[in-house]
Amino acid sequence: MYDNLGSKNKIENKQDSYKKVRKRNNHEIKKKLKLKYKKEKPTYKVDIPDFLGKLEPNAFEDWLTAIEDYFDWFAVSEDRKVRYVRMKLKGHARAWWGECRGTIAPNT
Repeated sequence: MYDNLGSKNKIENKQDSYKKVRKRNNHEIKKKLKLKYKKEKPTYKVDIPDFLGKLEPNAFEDWLTAIEDYFDWFAVSEDRKVRYVRMKLKGHARAWWGECRGTIAPNT
């Protein structure tokens, strides 16, 4: 009878250890998943096309609307708006900005 009790205790101990291992593994898996999903925040990439300074009013209006939408979405400050738009000016538009910037905004 003592052997049966000893065997029973051994079996219970093994079952308990299996439960502990399974519980620890589940906890580790959950922890890894939480870390994984915390790191993966949704990111939005919105790119505004460059403005080349062509004399096409519709193209300019479309570009200006895209810029304004971008500024609204990302809540851009007035100072950064000027800097960002300056980066998007290319060709004739950039040349125009180079000539006008001293009279419009001396520090930009």
